[in-house]
Amino acid sequence: MKIYYKCNIIENTKLSFSLKKESLKTDYIINNDKDELKNSIYNIIKELEAYLENNEDEKYIISISKGIIDSSDLKHILWKIIKIFVPWKYKYIIITHIGKHNKNVASIINTSSRIHHARMLAMLPSNMGYPSAMATHFKKIFKNLATKVSVFSRDKLKRMGMNLLLSVGDSSRNKHKPLMMVIEYKPNQKNKDTICLIGKGITFDSGGIDIKSGKNSHIDDMKFDKIGAIYAAYAMLDLILDPQTKKNNFVAILPFAENAISDKATMPGDIVKAYSGKTVEIVNTDAEGRLILADAIAYACQLYKPILIVDIATLTGFAEELSCEHAGYFFTENEKIKKDTEEISFNLGERMIPMMTWSDMKNIIKSDVADISNISRKSCNDAFVSAIFLKEFLTYAKTDWLHIDLSHDFDNHIAEGNGIRTIIEVIKKFVNNK
Repeated sequence: MKIYYKCNIIENTKLSFSLKKESLKTDYIINNDKDELKNSIYNIIKELEAYLENNEDEKYIISISKGIIDSSDLKHILWKIIKIFVPWKYKYIIITHIGKHNKNVASIINTSSRIHHARMLAMLPSNMGYPSAMATHFKKIFKNLATKVSVFSRDKLKRMGMNLLLSVGDSSRNKHKPLMMVIEYKPNQKNKDTICLIGKGITFDSGGIDIKSGKNSHIDDMKFDKIGAIYAAYAMLDLILDPQTKKNNFVAILPFAENAISDKATMPGDIVKAYSGKTVEIVNTDAEGRLILADAIAYACQLYKPILIVDIATLTGFAEELSCEHAGYFFTENEKIKKDTEEISFNLGERMIPMMTWSDMKNIIKSDVADISNISRKSCNDAFVSAIFLKEFLTYAKTDWLHIDLSHDFDNHIAEGNGIRTIIEVIKKFVNNK
């Protein structure tokens, strides 16, 4: 899908919305009343959804006139509108803006476009969205953006000691071998402060030897297990192109692997030495996301000594339940980041629930045969277990950490893009508070 944007600078004090096609033209004029605005947006979206269900045309024009409503309202409207266009069904969206010029409008449109691209990429099946295909895509995306893009092959990862990542990916088909991408953007050489975004890139998750089974396993949707890596990359793309944040140093670390079943698959009970040097008893091969994230987090701490790590994943399957079907939940020990993440995610309609990480909880991942286990044998929800596990690989003491476990946002087998805007805005707030 392509989203086009143009802005006509005309003074206007009201908001109008129109969807223009030969067979449909609906205009709305909304006064600057909050309740009226919310009700009108709801009606617009419902009418638009109903229309799209019965029409499969390839081009739509959305015209929005922004007057005295604030940019947060406009952001909400645009996102709601753009979100309901199914990517493979509608090839073009043209958005025009009429009203007093606000540079934030173009930024909102551009962010929405990038989120849409992320959604489409997330929906690629495993025979199209395998690790090397993901690497090829992101090399193109970040080309000519003052970034350094490195792709570590399976052999390179072996020499580096990224054994947790390899324990997951080595069971995959030959052309689907694991890799890790590192995208560096360092415009500020005087200030070495770096923010790392790390995303889980499991291009297909069978569960490994602990294979997913039953009608509620949603194994046909496990192509979406790469959402964390894709969303991390597109969040970074937005941040390095945004005038507010483009002078900061960012690094995206994206481990990609396929969790398959073969004669090379990791067996439950195997012990693997991680990049950090810790030994891990892999009790459950379907708890694989935390394994690849652990090596990536340790790598980030050692090489970049970041002031902030944000890791993003569809990690445990408990995000829907714990967040009451909102966008997910998060862990952080920084109270300011906790407050900002909760507030920002709520305001953006991507509400995430804060969870606690008590310092004395390490015993829940105790292993009798290794330093730690990848799951808990105690009665403890796996959301807590995964966070405590990842915390063990934060080897740089001065790093703030935000761990986000996203809900599996693929209603009707379509990725929603929830979480990307929250990640972007939380990092912006963190940068501004430095």
